[in-house]
Amino acid sequence: MKISKKNFPKISSEKALMIVVGVHHAKICLIDEGVVQDIAEVIVKTPQYSDREGQTQHRSSSGTMHGSGWPYERNEEHEQKTFVTALSNELKKIKLSSNNIFLFAASRTVEAVKNLISKTLSIPIQHTFVGNYTKYENHKLLAMVKKLRDKEIIRKKIIISSPDALKVLKKSEKVRKIIGKN
Repeated sequence: MKISKKNFPKISSEKALMIVVGVHHAKICLIDEGVVQDIAEVIVKTPQYSDREGQTQHRSSSGTMHGSGWPYERNEEHEQKTFVTALSNELKKIKLSSNNIFLFAASRTVEAVKNLISKTLSIPIQHTFVGNYTKYENHKLLAMVKKLRDKEIIRKKIIISSPDALKVLKKSEKVRKIIGKN
């Protein structure tokens, strides 16, 4: 997908990775020279059990019934480990040099994915968006990045352009130095 230079002027000129992670689905995209390319996709399917498949029962010598293995309850911890391992394998295959990473991750997987990225890639995460964005199209994700960047630029302009705000910031810095919180 080509990135419009009119709508995304800064994003179209940079080189970055866009990693979109859900609970069982992830996609990795490369932003380079005004083009967004899907590099890899990881999907780990959850087991679907029918009726009482996987449950075992046996009778003890005293005549009581014992059962084990309840198929209706998923082992979410095991599923997440499997997914993170599969995502790790895909990230290790990526040998690209990019300036930064835009991370879109579900709340359950954010910390695990951040740790994984810091271990496997030496690229800083510039922006993190928490939520399940795996079904969003790439241009909507880029619009979210642009909107966040525009907010940051406006904040910086307000701080710099307002003399009253600048005075308050200087006073607060002096107070922090006196207190020892720097």
